[in-house]
Amino acid sequence: MSKKGVTYVDAGVDIDKADQAVAAMKQHIESTYNGNVLSHVGNFGGLFGLRDDWVLVASVDGVGTKLQVATRAGRHNTIGRDLVHHCLDDLTAQGPVRPLFFLDYFGMINLDPIVAEQVVRGLCEALAEYNCPLLGGETAEMPGTYVLGQYDLVGMIVGIIARNKIIDGSTIQDGDMAIGLGSDGLGTNGYSLARKVVFEIMGRDIDDTLYTGPSGAKVSVADELLRVHRCYYEPLLPLMNKGLIKAAAHITGGGIPGNLVRVLPEGAEAHLDHTLWAEHTPPIFKIIREQSGQGWTDYFKTFNDGIGMTLVVSPEDVQETLLQLHTSRERAWTIGQIHIAANTQPAVHIHQKGITYHYPADRK
Repeated sequence: MSKKGVTYVDAGVDIDKADQAVAAMKQHIESTYNGNVLSHVGNFGGLFGLRDDWVLVASVDGVGTKLQVATRAGRHNTIGRDLVHHCLDDLTAQGPVRPLFFLDYFGMINLDPIVAEQVVRGLCEALAEYNCPLLGGETAEMPGTYVLGQYDLVGMIVGIIARNKIIDGSTIQDGDMAIGLGSDGLGTNGYSLARKVVFEIMGRDIDDTLYTGPSGAKVSVADELLRVHRCYYEPLLPLMNKGLIKAAAHITGGGIPGNLVRVLPEGAEAHLDHTLWAEHTPPIFKIIREQSGQGWTDYFKTFNDGIGMTLVVSPEDVQETLLQLHTSRERAWTIGQIHIAANTQPAVHIHQKGITYHYPADRK
């Protein structure tokens, strides 16, 4: 193992190259835009304006290599719920959206009816809770494309929002506060590195005990790695309808810095204090970081670090926001503050034990 430890790149995922790819594709994507498109590349949900001040919000995503954990465990009934929660959280980052319908794609070498039924059952059970119909989808058998025994799952969700309710970070001001909502674990990101650490470095199998919890209960690899992606739609909806939230970032691939920066306006810099939430971070994150030797710079760009959604609110609205979140049984903490510097690109700085990690790295 190198001095820098095992990184996300070592596990096969390069966030920087992904960012470069998006930058290279941006001009081609934007060449398709017409007067109805209200969003830009980088929004959590695409915005398409309709008549009468209503806007469609759409998002498409997958659950990454968490699928391989589900296959290894032989548990396929929650992976669809992961997908629904992930997609709905992306929509929620744009404001109080009402989900309209969902579409899915399920592909493998040879269709396994039992696996397909379990996946779609979990997906539909989650959709029913949000009154969102599965309107259609594609089931594909593709020999020569997928690995035997594995499958791919992708979902697209479409919702609707009043134009004057859209949350885009444009009203963020100097001194606004950042609030972090607790995650239950890895969610749907970082699994390529997590699997490398748990199965290769630690040598654990899917049913082995990964750790013992505070109550003395043993937590298996399968139970920990298949924890369902948390959905923040219901607790955030009333806060957004009251106008308390200026921006919301769903913390997925790219970690806190890679996603919070997406909702900050020009000149805004988020200064986050890691000590304000570190003690609440689920144990899986400490296990992975210590076992891999991963440095903090790469770690913060890989995992959500116990924060599944980050909000930006006015200082005078912090107390009410936290009270309502706690009443909704959400774990939430003030984790930092926003500062405005003229004519600079957005940035995120994480202060941790006397060291500051800068994103982008040149923004010191």
